Amino acid sequence: MSLAQIAKSFNIENGKRDFPRKFTQSRFFDYEGPIPGDEYYGLDNKPAQKRKDLKVFLETERSSGRVFNSIDVL
Repeated sequence: MSLAQIAKSFNIENGKRDFPRKFTQSRFFDYEGPIPGDEYYGLDNKPAQKRKDLKVFLETERSSGRVFNSIDVL
């Protein structure tokens, strides 16, 4: 069960978002720039609907020009 699902099961609203887990390498610790590529989010390990929703979200964020800042996200 994911952390988001655990919170939901206890009726807790949280701001947890999907984090590009494969992006947690020392060379990216102070990264600031475009949203990391899909390959960093482990999409293959997510249920089909979650994967689809996340892809739509990432595409929307990227097209809006949103900047990813590792320090702010962590």
